Amino acid sequence: FFFLMIRRPPRSTQSRSSAASDVYKRQKVYRAIFDVEERGKWETLLYDMRVFEKIDENTDMLYSAVRTPFPITDRDFCQLRTFAENYPRENSYAIHFTSTTHPLCPPLKNRVRAETVISGYVIQPSLTFTNSTDLTIIAQTDPKGNIPTPIVNHFAGKAPKEWVNKLLIACQKMK
Repeated sequence: FFFLMIRRPPRSTQSRSSAASDVYKRQKVYRAIFDVEERGKWETLLYDMRVFEKIDENTDMLYSAVRTPFPITDRDFCQLRTFAENYPRENSYAIHFTSTTHPLCPPLKNRVRAETVISGYVIQPSLTFTNSTDLTIIAQTDPKGNIPTPIVNHFAGKAPKEWVNKLLIACQKMK
């Protein structure tokens, strides 16, 4: 089980951004995580990420695969994704994932179907720092199959920090 909250306080040497600018930054973070095309530009572990069915304006079905180091077999996911704007409060975004089955998303022979027990992001105005954004990440994933514990522990310890750093760089590059 993994829980991470990222808070980036404004640097005292920089001029503070306006509230409108901060909302724009939250929108960039949301787009970088949510939009599969944008995410494909910076997310190096996930590949073949696609929405294969839109259920309603706040729910869709998502397929993605995860690159794993040799000799481990790549993992893939079939997920129900729900999302909301102005939740849990104004100028916030919430994205939630859970594994599901679907006839358009059968398990593939060359991948192990992993399970997302729960996963999600909350992107919201910081309650601690003025003109700043809090990103809360929660993930509980069962990679399934047979992976040696030292390998799982190695990646679990470094992957979240690397992922957040790539996300921040992607947001800086987005127009």
